Amino acid sequence: MQVRSAWLLMIATLVAHGLGFAQAHDHTASENLGTVKFSVSCNSAVQPQFNRAVALMHSFQFARAIEGFQATLMTDA
Repeated sequence: MQVRSAWLLMIATLVAHGLGFAQAHDHTASENLGTVKFSVSCNSAVQPQFNRAVALMHSFQFARAIEGFQATLMTDA
């Protein structure tokens, strides 16, 4: 029973340690979002801004994507 508990503790420690590394990357580095071409009925001047927001969303940068969508709406109004 003690061996089993030791194994579980070791696995839990490794998983917790691994999760810490998963969060250690830097989102403020230069963007490498890829290319998005998503046609919308907005003004053509805001199309690049909207495409960037979509790319941010697909890169799991939701807060920045929401900011981009809100900025697109404000600019297009």
